[in-house]
Amino acid sequence: MDNNDTFIFAAGGLLNGIAHVLVIAACVVLMIKRKSGPTLLMLASQLLALIFFIGSFLWTTFSARQGTEELVRTSKIIAALGPLPHLLFALGLLWFAVQLSKRKEAEE
Repeated sequence: MDNNDTFIFAAGGLLNGIAHVLVIAACVVLMIKRKSGPTLLMLASQLLALIFFIGSFLWTTFSARQGTEELVRTSKIIAALGPLPHLLFALGLLWFAVQLSKRKEAEE
C-alpha cells in the first residue's frame, strides 16, 4: 500500500469522525430544546457510536499485531455489534417522530 492509499483511508476516517461529532452536536441541541426519552436515546446512541468508532479502530490495530486469525475474529465481532448504535438512533428518531406527530394532532 502506498502513501496515497494511506491518505485516502485516513481522510475517510477523519470525515467519519467529523460526521459523528456533528450528529452528537445536533443531538445535544435537540436534547436542550426538547428533553425527552427519544432525544436521550438518540444522544446516548450517538455517544455509543463514537465509542464504537474509536474502539474498533484501536481494537483492529492491536489485533492485527496478534496475527490474521485474531484480526478476523475482531472484525467479525465489530461487524456484528457495529450496527447496534445506529439501530438505537433509528428507534429514538422514530419514537421522536411519533411523539411530534401526536403533538401536532393534539394542537389541531
